[in-house]
Amino acid sequence: MDPIAEYRNDFKIIKTCKFIQQKDSRSSAAEIGVCCSWLGPEFGLDHFLFNESFIFIYAAIAFLLEYSVIGVGITGLGTVVYELLAQLTLVCAGSCLVLSVKPTAFFAEFLLSTGLVFKGTWLLQAGLCLYTDAFVLKGCRKIVVLPGSPNADVHCELEDDGMRGVALVNLLFVVHAIGIVIASFVVFGILSSFRNLRCGEASGPLLAQLESESILIRSSHELEME
Repeated sequence: MDPIAEYRNDFKIIKTCKFIQQKDSRSSAAEIGVCCSWLGPEFGLDHFLFNESFIFIYAAIAFLLEYSVIGVGITGLGTVVYELLAQLTLVCAGSCLVLSVKPTAFFAEFLLSTGLVFKGTWLLQAGLCLYTDAFVLKGCRKIVVLPGSPNADVHCELEDDGMRGVALVNLLFVVHAIGIVIASFVVFGILSSFRNLRCGEASGPLLAQLESESILIRSSHELEME
């Protein structure tokens, strides 16, 4: 094989692997396969292990298994809390299925990220409302295991207290959703502003890397001309 052509191929492979390292989830399966097929034997790695589609499929299965057991054995007001948590789990599972088919789907990535954050905040809210005396809903008691039964129940003294508790849980869920959406846009704005500032600044290791790559490109062109 021509040494110049071989040098150019090696340079392209290095560039592809650097791109995968920087972009990660944005990279296509073909780019990952090219990099792993060349560098995998050297490091004893199998490129099939890097197929992110399988990772999202496994995550979707895990979320569906979680959905099947959420709220089991819970009665009363706790059922409403865990039903909302189960809906968030379904959103995460659906997002993982979409990402397994199209890993670059931004909307699915956004839903998965916000869904995971939402699940965390809602679990914290459920722990405060159902399992503590300080933050338990008015007119209700914290969750207890029913005597002679494996089920756990959040008992409310009056029916009106139970209805008010359900309305308050739904209101808290909406407040959590609004807060997470606002926080997401704020984070996007901050990251976008930092990215715009960094676009005009190429110094330090980044500048050295760009200069070294430009030198390699110029040297390859010089070799071709010779």
